[in-house]
Amino acid sequence: MNMPGLAALALAAAITVTMTSCSSDDLVGVIVPTWSESDLALIPDTLNVETSRLVLDVFLNRDYEPPSPQDGRRMTANVTLRDVDERELALEINDPVLAVVSGSSMWTVELEESPFDSHFPYELDYQAGSGPKWGPQIHVDVVMGFRIGNGAPQRVIARHVLIRESS
Repeated sequence: MNMPGLAALALAAAITVTMTSCSSDDLVGVIVPTWSESDLALIPDTLNVETSRLVLDVFLNRDYEPPSPQDGRRMTANVTLRDVDERELALEINDPVLAVVSGSSMWTVELEESPFDSHFPYELDYQAGSGPKWGPQIHVDVVMGFRIGNGAPQRVIARHVLIRESS
């Protein structure tokens, strides 16, 4: 499988974030060619780690409410890494990275812990903003990459996620 490593995705996202100015209309992260369909098919939608079965809950949105520009604001992502059995997540999640796949393009960006944490012990909440102006009303695949402690890179996917529109 010839997928870019988690470290390469994080490095590309970090370089882009560092080089991007603070204007609200600037893209944060980087858009790169996507993985092949066969490589995407190998990423699990449920990741078994220690005693946890992890899945992604993803909300992607483009804001068109005034005073947004006519072509809308850049995409935002709210991502929850959740144990499907509602067992407490005692995992040390490091280097969280998001990859949103649309056709032959992929937006990669470092995830930040969400200030709106759900406070459920079986969920970890993350966010990213200033993404591409894809959609809205299109479906994409969303991959979260991370490390548990200093371990090997892990990936989990949410398939066919709708980019919603608020107006």
